[in-house]
Amino acid sequence: CLGLALLLATENGLAQATVTSLHPRSCKPGATTQLTVTGKNLDAGLRLATSYNSAEVHVEAVEPEKATIELTLPDDVPLGPLGLWMATHDGPAEPFVVIVDDLPTVAESSGHHSPQSAQTISTLTAVDGVSNGAKSDYYRIEVTKGQRVAFEILTQPIESTMDPVVRLLDEHGKTLYLADDDEVGPDCRFDYEFSQAGEYLLEVRDNRYLAGGAYHLRVGDFPIIRHAYPLTVLAGERTSVQFAGADGAEAEPRDVGFPASSVASTATVATRFPMGQSSAWVPIRVCSLPQFVEGNSGDEDASGQAEPLAFPVAVSGRLSEPQQRDHYEIQGVKDVLVRIRSRTRSLGSASLLRMRLFNAAGNQVAET
Repeated sequence: CLGLALLLATENGLAQATVTSLHPRSCKPGATTQLTVTGKNLDAGLRLATSYNSAEVHVEAVEPEKATIELTLPDDVPLGPLGLWMATHDGPAEPFVVIVDDLPTVAESSGHHSPQSAQTISTLTAVDGVSNGAKSDYYRIEVTKGQRVAFEILTQPIESTMDPVVRLLDEHGKTLYLADDDEVGPDCRFDYEFSQAGEYLLEVRDNRYLAGGAYHLRVGDFPIIRHAYPLTVLAGERTSVQFAGADGAEAEPRDVGFPASSVASTATVATRFPMGQSSAWVPIRVCSLPQFVEGNSGDEDASGQAEPLAFPVAVSGRLSEPQQRDHYEIQGVKDVLVRIRSRTRSLGSASLLRMRLFNAAGNQVAET
């Protein structure tokens, strides 16, 4: 029976749907976006689901190698990655991701591979593009004197293979800013305040000069942030969230709440400047554990701990000074196994933690 089951799965897998490209790679809250999917074995039994329950997906037309899909999102859909699952009568295809963005999105034009042929975009725009290998993509923006513009390029959230590099150039080709990997991955973001009005260029290319990797370029007035604080929140309760990063102090705090069914998942939380027109977002972990947040009012020591913690518990802390060490006292229970796990870089924090566990006598019993 096992041999027969494996044979059937293999033969059936030859006819399963595959996705080779998706256009566009982004959509807007409160709007309907028409997506074109190209691939293989996209038959009439095509159906889709999304990672957001209130989204509506409708298959407009389908051919063996092309499908047209209408995706309608409510106004309150979270910004950031949105998963799409597709299946046919022969089984599921690999899932794919689109970006939910509050910036208006345009497609890259053809032939914009030199400063002279640069594609003109506004300073409140997102662009869905694809790396052309050795050929850079150029975009032209026009700014006023003293204007601040934020730039961000996303590849990891859409599961792209591209390793992007971004250069900001003046009209003479002089590099004003070069952005490569950030603290936690290949994507990059920065802002720039222009001392002179005029036209400027943005160059986008793959760091390895490889072709085919998709990217989502964002140009706007959004804040540059790195991660949320706290990094985790309790499902079913509302939590006040602040932000860390270059503009973390000026970005609007958010009061967030996630359904109790959202446990053990990663969501996003978005923010903007008080008078801003575009948002930035960061990941946040939603869990079922009671929360302890370092720095809450009424805490008594450097780690914000007034009494021993009872497990299970999720601790959100900050290492804000060089050589800083945080200590947390945990109430142990004899013969009960405790598992301790950290999350930092997957949630946008650049911390690389070293953790040690001591017994009541001060002797180290475990470390990582």
